[in-house]
Amino acid sequence: KDAKTLQPFSLPRQSSKQVWITVFVPLDTAPNEYTGDIVIRANGVLQGTIKLNVKVHSFQLAQSKLTHSIYYRARLDEGRASVGSEFRTTEQMKAELKNLRDHGVRNPTMYQPFSDQALFIKCLQLRQELGMNNGPLFYFGMPTTNAFWGNDSAEANTLLRRIYPQINTLARSYGYSSVYLYGKDEARGGELVAQRGFWDVLHAIGGSVMVAGYTGSFELVGDKLDVLI
Repeated sequence: KDAKTLQPFSLPRQSSKQVWITVFVPLDTAPNEYTGDIVIRANGVLQGTIKLNVKVHSFQLAQSKLTHSIYYRARLDEGRASVGSEFRTTEQMKAELKNLRDHGVRNPTMYQPFSDQALFIKCLQLRQELGMNNGPLFYFGMPTTNAFWGNDSAEANTLLRRIYPQINTLARSYGYSSVYLYGKDEARGGELVAQRGFWDVLHAIGGSVMVAGYTGSFELVGDKLDVLI
């Protein structure tokens, strides 16, 4: 759990530490210029102050027309939750998602496995409650690779045709417009081309695909890849 207020921290001699400060202005704040001081103390002794000026305008900025995302890896798992990148309690995940939303990242990726549908749905619910269900769901829990689906192409394609619509239906029921699946991360050459069959199936059932890649990706799969990171 994060502390409610900024706590003291140790700083070795002749070293520096960066402290980020974000100012959130309540929606009902009257337009005006506001000022305050950031007070710096060491061992309780005043070291200095930094003047902070904030100008509140009479208008609200419109929501960005761009989709702002980020690699957010956390999955709900009450038993393995920790301070790290992988596992979270519901309380932790909600706090992190709210923090992302408040900083303008309204469409982070989702890694929650579909094998536990209750937790998958819980993730969708958290995002819906926070208003983070606008646009597509960038879903990383079902990559378009043989390592995930199996080496039997016919069977793998059948599984994809059966499972993807279930995910798409659930995501749409929680406000998302569509679901993008992730390809093989940073693949090159033959590994990229090997996914074209999966991507054809995905497109045929109304899906889209996104993946991180390199120069040369367009020449090999530019006609199939919907979003290149």
